[in-house]
Amino acid sequence: MARRPANVFALSFLDCICCGFGAVILVFVIISAKIQEVSNQKLEGLESNRERLESLTMAGERLLAQLQAELAQTSDQRAAASRIKIRLSQDVLAAEREFEGERDRTLIAKAELEADKKRLAQLESIKQATAAIPEAGGSQMRSIIAEGNRQYLTGMRMGGRHILILVDASASMLASTIVNVIRLRYLPDDVKLRSKKWKQVVETVDWLTANFPKDSHFQIFTFNTKATPVLSERGGGWIDVGDGSALDEAVERLRMTVPKDGTSLHSAFSVVAKMNPRPDNVYLLVDGLPTHGASPPKAPTVSGKERLKNFTRAIRNLPRGVPMNVILFAMEGDAYAPDSFWKLARSTQGSFMSPSLDWP
Repeated sequence: MARRPANVFALSFLDCICCGFGAVILVFVIISAKIQEVSNQKLEGLESNRERLESLTMAGERLLAQLQAELAQTSDQRAAASRIKIRLSQDVLAAEREFEGERDRTLIAKAELEADKKRLAQLESIKQATAAIPEAGGSQMRSIIAEGNRQYLTGMRMGGRHILILVDASASMLASTIVNVIRLRYLPDDVKLRSKKWKQVVETVDWLTANFPKDSHFQIFTFNTKATPVLSERGGGWIDVGDGSALDEAVERLRMTVPKDGTSLHSAFSVVAKMNPRPDNVYLLVDGLPTHGASPPKAPTVSGKERLKNFTRAIRNLPRGVPMNVILFAMEGDAYAPDSFWKLARSTQGSFMSPSLDWP
C-alpha cells in the first residue's frame, strides 16, 4: 500500500496560524482603543489649554489697549505740562521785567521828588528874600518861575523880529549818558517825559519864549530824523508873539513830545533855509553831533568822525547872515561836539553856551 504524501498545510497548522493572527489583531484592537482614549484625553487637555491661552491673550490685548490709552493720555498731559511750564517761564520773565521797570520808575520818581523838595526849599528861601522887594514892570510876554539866577545868559542875543527855535527831540535827549539813554528808550512814554534832561530842555524853551520881544514873530520846530513844527496845525509859517496863547500852547505841546529816533541836522537846517522871511535869530538846542545825514546811516553804529562829517555837510544848508545861538546839553562820549558847535556859533555871529544841570 502506498504511503500518503505529507501535507504541511494541515488543519491544525492553519488553526494555529489563524489563532496567532487573531491574537495579533486583538492586541492591535486593544492598543488602538487605548491609544484613542489617551489621544482624546490629551486633546481635551490641549483644548483646555488653548481656551485658557485665548482668554489670556484677550485679557492681554485689553490690558495693552488700556496701557496705550493711558500712555497717550500721559503724553498729552506731559505736553500740556510743558506748555504750562513755558508759559510760566514767560510770565516769570515778564514779571521780572515789570519789576525792574517799576523799580526804575520808583528810583526816578524818588530822585525827582528829592529834586522837587530841594527846588521848593530854594524857592521858599528866594520868596522870603524877595518879599520886601517891590515888583518891577517888564517887557516879557510870559512870566515863569524857576530856581537860580537866569541872568547869566546875558551873553545870548535875545532880540529879533523873526525868531526860530530848533529843538533836538532825538532819543539821546533822554539822558546825558549812553547807558541811561538805552535804559530809558524801553520805558513807557510818561517816564521818558519825566526824564531830567528832557525837562531841562523844555524849561529852557520856556525861558526863551518868555523873553521874546512883544512885536516879534516866532516858530518852534522839533527834529530827530525829520523836522516838525510843534504847532503843526498852524503850519510852518511865522506866528505872532503878541498871541500869548500860542506861546503857551507851543511850550505845552513840546512838554508832551516824546524824544525818539536818531538826529539829523540836515532836516533842521533845511527849515532855516525855507523860512520866509528868513529868521534873524535862531536858537539851536542840541546835545551832540548828528547820527544821520541827508539819508539814514547804513551801519547800526556811527563813529565820531562820521558824525562830524554829517555835521559839516548839514551846515552847508544854512543861509548866510543868520545868527545861530547854540545851547548844548552835552552828551557823554561826543568829543567833537563842543568845538564844532562853538565854531558854528562864532562863524554866524551867534552865541554858544552849555547850561549847568540846575538851569533854568
